[in-house]
Amino acid sequence: MFRGAPWPIATVIVLGLVAIAVAAPGAGRSPAPQAWRLVVTLVLLAVGDVPLLRIRFGRDHHSYTLSEMALVVSLVLLPLPWLTVLAPCAVAVAHLAARRPLLKVAFNAMASASGVLLAAMVYAVIVGNSQQILTRCSGLAAAAFVFLLWNTVTMSSAVASTQGFRFRDVYGKGLLLSLIVWAGNTGVGILLVIFGESNPLALLVMPVLLGLLYLVYWSYLHAMHERDLWNVLQDASGQLLGAAGVARVVMERTPSLFGADFVELMLVDSESASSAMVYRWSAESGSSEPNEILLRPQNPFWGRVLAEREPFVIVRRTAPTAQRAELGELSLGTCAVAPLLVQGECAGALRIGFRGEARIPARRMQILTTFANHVSAAVHNTQLFDAMRVQALHDPLTGLANRSVLLDRLEHARAASDVTSANVAAIFMDLDRFKVINDSLGHDAGDLLLMSVAERIKGGLRPGDIAARFGGDEFVVLCQNVSEPAEALAIAQRVAATLETPFSLRGDTVFVTASIGVALANSGAEDAAGVLRDADAAMYAAKSRGRAQCMLFDRRMREQALARLEMENDLRGALELNQFRVHYQPNVRLLDDRVVGVEALVRWEHPDRGLVSPSEFIRLAEETGLVVPIGTWVIQTACRQLARWSAENDADPDMYMSINLSPHQLSHPDLEKEIAAAIMSSGISPHLICLEVTETALVSDSGEAHDVLARLRNLGIRIALDDFGTGFSSLSYLHTLPVDVLKLDRSFIARLGPVPRDRALVAGIVDLAHAVDLTVVAEGVETPEQLALLRQLGCDVVQGHHFSEALSAAMMEEMLRAVRPASNGHALPPRASWVVNRPERQSSPAPALTPGGPPWGSTSLAHHVDEDV
Repeated sequence: MFRGAPWPIATVIVLGLVAIAVAAPGAGRSPAPQAWRLVVTLVLLAVGDVPLLRIRFGRDHHSYTLSEMALVVSLVLLPLPWLTVLAPCAVAVAHLAARRPLLKVAFNAMASASGVLLAAMVYAVIVGNSQQILTRCSGLAAAAFVFLLWNTVTMSSAVASTQGFRFRDVYGKGLLLSLIVWAGNTGVGILLVIFGESNPLALLVMPVLLGLLYLVYWSYLHAMHERDLWNVLQDASGQLLGAAGVARVVMERTPSLFGADFVELMLVDSESASSAMVYRWSAESGSSEPNEILLRPQNPFWGRVLAEREPFVIVRRTAPTAQRAELGELSLGTCAVAPLLVQGECAGALRIGFRGEARIPARRMQILTTFANHVSAAVHNTQLFDAMRVQALHDPLTGLANRSVLLDRLEHARAASDVTSANVAAIFMDLDRFKVINDSLGHDAGDLLLMSVAERIKGGLRPGDIAARFGGDEFVVLCQNVSEPAEALAIAQRVAATLETPFSLRGDTVFVTASIGVALANSGAEDAAGVLRDADAAMYAAKSRGRAQCMLFDRRMREQALARLEMENDLRGALELNQFRVHYQPNVRLLDDRVVGVEALVRWEHPDRGLVSPSEFIRLAEETGLVVPIGTWVIQTACRQLARWSAENDADPDMYMSINLSPHQLSHPDLEKEIAAAIMSSGISPHLICLEVTETALVSDSGEAHDVLARLRNLGIRIALDDFGTGFSSLSYLHTLPVDVLKLDRSFIARLGPVPRDRALVAGIVDLAHAVDLTVVAEGVETPEQLALLRQLGCDVVQGHHFSEALSAAMMEEMLRAVRPASNGHALPPRASWVVNRPERQSSPAPALTPGGPPWGSTSLAHHVDEDV
């Protein structure tokens, strides 16, 4: 009979049967009580077991009865044997009438039988044959208290064993309420006994007293229930706001909070908004696996949530067909739905369901709305947390991993490679000429290009490879399980190949290449940052080879990178330590072999390395921005030197000074002020200054550069187009450039010789320059043959080692003093005559120079390339 039943239930049933067995013989031997006593007792005990108050708190049901009052009166009406036998019969009738399960009927009936037996025995021991009112009241109160304790212990044990709770938790939850109910019920029962024996008419007042007692119970229980409910709500909300898994907390707390048989949480995907993740819990099966569904307005519940955005209740009997069908599938009679609103947008819905078609009070809906608001806040916080986490781990523009994630993954990959012996490679990419695209098409187009490049890079990776944006236009690919360097290079070349297809940026077609460096984790680097540093060094070496190159790191690159860093540190202090020097190379007019100008060339007198050529530090100065202050110093120094030579009559009064401008200087906002200040402070004429600008700098930023040079020309300063032929200039628009002088690059002069094609090219440039009224200066003249051919082709001015290398200021002064007599004291003609009076092109080769060369001496100097500033 008791197989499968929890042991407390079986124990109570057995004890009840024993109590009946003990009391039944006594009932048979004692005289039968009056019929009305039997009827009244049966009714009292049956009514006393009917719950007058039922509070549903979560999934717990708290029921309060008048059982103590019924027991007090019954102890007076019937003797113990009859009462023990009659009590379980009355309880069984009450439970059967309420259609309770048979096991529950048996348990409650036997609990009542054994409890009545204990209470009657206590009453008999205390009262005995005494008729004193105080003794009888004490006995009745004690009997009722024992009955209360018995019921509390048996019921708590049964609940704890069947629902998996600890006994002390169940017992303590309703102990205070039970004591209050015992006091009220016992007091009313004692009054009924006293009034019934002394004055039966006084019993007419008892309904009023029972009504008042009921109201007191109802008010107290509902107030206590309300307090506990809000405490639980506050506790659940606190867990929500501090939990990362909102769904887990909702599934755990909602059933107990609302006593629901079914809970569903729907969370809309914050990115697509076309799908949602659904979490469900039911009393029968517990929590189920989350399920992703597509959201459609036709969904019976979701459509109404979107339309109303307010909580609502659905009863299956009166619901529309689609909603009624879904409630039937879920075996629900009633459900309440509350939307989850995040910043005005519907982020999901919370639905609770009940088996029966019960009316959900407005108070319960208010609590549901409050709880849904807390869930909405938790969802919003989770979304913010996810966004912050993504932002902390990913580049916001491209969505790739950021630098910190890259370093972390690379460090873990290096550690794993020590165990697995699988190599790790870092591929460092830098887009070539990205600044040109940014400046010409705008930063929006540049951002769009970076996003497109990121997508291309991801498309060229193997599974498991990680792409990251390192900063600016630099990207890094982390490759694990690389067998050999050739495989890493193959991955790098495959990624580079993804950039070959031109990019379309809002109607503009852009071609992009990348310089790539590859380093393996076993390259000798101490940590992840060292691996990236090696890959960066390899990338820098690839870029220096002409860009669109891919190079594998070797140790020499690290040495070069360290040397470059050391030079950069030294370069930053060189200006303050006055380590720069200006050397001067003469410009010779072929019309009369006179020195008509000098070009100022910067040198770095390093304390350890000696005199450093510009070819070793100018590019570094441009990359670090130091070329601007260095260039300003050169302008000031050259202007002062020219003024000194003019004042001391060492130079021709009309000898000009050529000064090179870097692209960084040309874009500097204070360039005009600095040049004007240098000229004014030195006291020289502006037309004695010739500023040399490379055609690359002039063409790449034509609009702003043209305006700057035009304003400088208005001051009387001459402008020379330096290194012509090495950049992007077109002969067709040479006349539009704001220049006075065209300087032929040394590469043209080096090719001059017996080949007619090379001479024809130089001749064409000279003729075109003369046609647009430009003076032609040839750089890098190193042989008498080159000089003779330039005379023949009509070049105006030459400079190079055939005449002199760049000299210090003191040596240049000596040279100028030496050549002054060769000019016969004739001053150079005005600038207009100097431009027009060119030698006619000779039809026969020019006579060879004397072995001594020009009047100032020998030209057999070591050949080297002087880079300009």
